Amino acid sequence: MAGDEAEEEAWWDNTEDTPTLWNDEEERGRIIEAASNKENEKEVRVGAILELRGKAMDSNNREMLWEDEEVRALIIECSRGPDPNAPKKSLYSEGPEVPDEALRMVALSTMCQLSQSSVCRRAIADDPKASEAIIMAVGKYAVEAEQSYELRQRGFIALTGVCLAGTCSRDAWKDPVTEGGGTDVFDAMLLGFKSDMPEIVRSGVVGTIWSLVCQNDTSPVAVWKYKPLREAVVACAMPGEPFEVRENALGLLWGLATCEDNREAMWTHEYCQAVLVQSVPPTFAPKAEEEEEVDEYTKMMAGLEVEEEEVDEEADDPVEGEEEGEQDEEKKLEDPQTAPVREKALCAITALAAEKSLREAIWSAKKLGPALLDCTKKTEPPPLRAAAIRCLLELGVCYENQLSMYGAGVPEILTEAAADKTLPLSSLERRSCKFSVERIDEGAEWAATIAAEEKAEKDARLQAAQLETEYIERERQEAEAEELRRSTEETRCKAEREEREREIEKELKKLAHECETIHNMFEAATEEMVAERRQQRNKELEAWWESVLPLFDLPTK
Repeated sequence: MAGDEAEEEAWWDNTEDTPTLWNDEEERGRIIEAASNKENEKEVRVGAILELRGKAMDSNNREMLWEDEEVRALIIECSRGPDPNAPKKSLYSEGPEVPDEALRMVALSTMCQLSQSSVCRRAIADDPKASEAIIMAVGKYAVEAEQSYELRQRGFIALTGVCLAGTCSRDAWKDPVTEGGGTDVFDAMLLGFKSDMPEIVRSGVVGTIWSLVCQNDTSPVAVWKYKPLREAVVACAMPGEPFEVRENALGLLWGLATCEDNREAMWTHEYCQAVLVQSVPPTFAPKAEEEEEVDEYTKMMAGLEVEEEEVDEEADDPVEGEEEGEQDEEKKLEDPQTAPVREKALCAITALAAEKSLREAIWSAKKLGPALLDCTKKTEPPPLRAAAIRCLLELGVCYENQLSMYGAGVPEILTEAAADKTLPLSSLERRSCKFSVERIDEGAEWAATIAAEEKAEKDARLQAAQLETEYIERERQEAEAEELRRSTEETRCKAEREEREREIEKELKKLAHECETIHNMFEAATEEMVAERRQQRNKELEAWWESVLPLFDLPTK
C-alpha cells in the first residue's frame, strides 16, 4: 500500500507532461528585448512578435501569455497606432511617430490569437489600453496616414473577440441619454459596415453583432435604439448588397426581432419593413438610376402639343416581337436572391409575427402574402419551405387572417407540409400544422358566417336607409306640394284682395265724385237761396222804409 501511495504522489508531482510557455528564462528575456528595443531592425522586432504569435496559437499558452505583464504590455504597445494626442505635422513639428505597419499587423495577429480564449477576451475587454489599441487599428486613417485593409482586417478580428466578451452589451462607455447610447467598441465596429470595406470584413462584422445580440447579457432594445447601428444594419440588408453581407444583416434583424419590445418599432420603421418584404421573393428588380431623377429635357418634351405627337403615331405602335423582347429584358433586369437570404428574412418576419398586434398587418403587407406562398412550393429548398411554413403557422393564429388564408389555400399547404418528410420540421411543428389547419378552417367558417351576417345586416341597413331616404323624399315632395298649394292659395287670395281693393277704390272714387257733385249742388242751392232771401229781405226793408217815411216826414227819393 505504501508503494501505491508513493506512485500516486509521484504521478501528481510529475510535471513532464505539463505544457510550458518558455523553454527557459533566457528565451523570454531575448524575445522581450528584441521586440521592445526600437533601435533593432524591423525584421528583428517582427520576428520576435512572430515567435509570440506562434506561442499564442497554442491554446494552452494564451492565458499565461496574457498574465505576463511585460509580454502583455509589449503586445499592446506594438499594436498601437500613432498617438492621436501628439502635435500634427507642421513647420514646427515633425508630427507623431508612425509605428511600422508590419509590426502592428503581427502584434494584432497575436491579439487575435489571444482573443480566441474566453478568459483573454474578457481580460482584453476590461483593459482600456488593449481596447484602445484595437480600436485604433480599424479606422481608415491613423492621424493623417491611410491604413491598409490587411491591418484593419486584423483589427476587426480582434475587435470581434472584444465584442463577444460583452464589452458592447450593458457596460456602456457612453451615456445613452446625452450621447445616444452605444460604446466605443460599437462605434469602431460600425466602420466595418461601410461599402468600401471588403465583403468578408463587412459580413464578419455584421455576423459578430448578430452573435452579440444573441447573448444573454446583451440588451437588444439598446442595440436597436442606437440609430447609427440600426440604419447601418438596415442598409446592409437592402437588395443589391453582397449576399453574405445581406444574410448576416437579415440574421441580425432576426435576432433583434426576437425581443418583444423591438417588434413594433421594427415593423413600423421606414425601411426595415420594406427590406424584409423585398427579401422574400426569389428575385428583386433593382431601381434604375434613370428613374431616380427626372431629366429637365424630358419635362420640357412632355409639354409638346398633341399635333406633334400624332405625326409619328403609326411608327410608334409597338410590335408583338418588340413587346416580348421588352418583357425578356425586364426579366433579365431582375436579380436573383439566394435561399439563405430569403430564409433569414422569413425568420425575421416570423419573429415579428409573434407580436399579436402585428399579425394582421404583416399578412396584409403588400406583396408579402404571394411571396410567402411561393416560398412553400416544392421547387424551393426544404429549409426555405420550412421557414415559410413556420411563418404561416404564426400568422394563422390571428383570427382576422384566417378567412383570407383559407381562400389562399393555406390549409392545403400546411396539410402537405405536415406529411412531407423532406422538410426539416419537428414533430411539434407538424402537429402544429394539423392544429393550424383545423383552426383556419373553423376560423374561416366562423368568419364566413359572421361575414354573411354582417352582409345581411349591411343589406338590411342599406334597405332601411333606402326606405328612410324614400320616406324623406316623399315627405319632401309632400312638403313641396303643400308649400306650392299654400303659395298658390296665397297668390290667389292676394289677387282677389287686390281686385276687391281696386273695386272698393273705384266705388270710393265714384262716391267721392257723387259727394262732390252733391256738395257743389248744395253750395249752389245754398247760394241761390241766400240770394233770394237777401232780395226778399231787401224788398221787405224797402217796403218797411216806405211805410215809415211818412211818419217822419222825410223826403222821398
